[in-house]
Amino acid sequence: MTVIAAGIGVSGAFDGQRRPIDLPAIDHPDQTASLVETLRSHLPDGEPAIAVVPTWGPPPQRAAYATTRRVLGPHRLLIVDTSLPPLAAALVVAGLGRVLQRFARAEAAVSLASAIESQIVSLAWTSSVAGLEHVDVPMSLHARSYVSRRGFVVRVAPAPSARPADGSALDLGLSEGSRALVADVDGNETWRGGVLREALRPAKIDLVSAPEASKAWWGARRFIEVAATVGTPDALLSAALAKQPLVDCAWCGEPSRRERCDRCGAGLAMDTPVGVGGASLPPIDHEAAPPAPPPGGASPPALSSLPPPSPDPSHTEHKEPRT
Repeated sequence: MTVIAAGIGVSGAFDGQRRPIDLPAIDHPDQTASLVETLRSHLPDGEPAIAVVPTWGPPPQRAAYATTRRVLGPHRLLIVDTSLPPLAAALVVAGLGRVLQRFARAEAAVSLASAIESQIVSLAWTSSVAGLEHVDVPMSLHARSYVSRRGFVVRVAPAPSARPADGSALDLGLSEGSRALVADVDGNETWRGGVLREALRPAKIDLVSAPEASKAWWGARRFIEVAATVGTPDALLSAALAKQPLVDCAWCGEPSRRERCDRCGAGLAMDTPVGVGGASLPPIDHEAAPPAPPPGGASPPALSSLPPPSPDPSHTEHKEPRT
């Protein structure tokens, strides 16, 4: 199974993992047909894929992926929306890829997307906040953008905020083994070598090229973009599972976090979580046969819940009008 990064840019985020399909942003509706053909050529027959589509991307992009999903089929292409900045969105892509290494179903990964996002820290040093559109910034800071030489610290996740870069310490809540991506575009070397270095001390730091979309997202000519997981990649998955436990569906075997199975619609008993409290995560078995029906010969809910067929007009009883 494959993860698609839709106009995000993912360089350097996937050590030891199968790389996603990194596609450029779609900025015109005419590119939809090309997207359909690209995915048809990249995806093996019958294999589902997950597309991580940023909400801040070009408006035609979300419509293009929605149309492509209808063409390929809803089980061939699943869509995850994210509002995180480019580097943090790349960590979401990486997190979904790690889930797919442990679970055989794309639906299981999609159901954990929001929990993965909650374990990611996103911030930046920027030379100005005058062009920042994605975080609420006080007017006083907008005014200081024209005179400040120290720049600003803007946090996006877990809690949005903005303040002058005055040298005060950053508490990012990272633990030993955390993963951090840092992209420096002519940023403040003093802040990077002092405040940021100290805040990222527990983490494994990877210096990466800034994604193409980062400059527009932060609205600044100079910036240092930072995205980090609060723990190791495996701890990220465990934390996501603890926050949104998965339960194996008795009918189709699909792990799901909802009261009804994401795949077949069966009702789930939410008292046997998978991968929480020391339970082992199920290995991927691509050769496994389809799961057997549940005991008692019950029909699958997806079939039993279908409405009855409409009556055939040719068999409608004819009644004489009353006189």
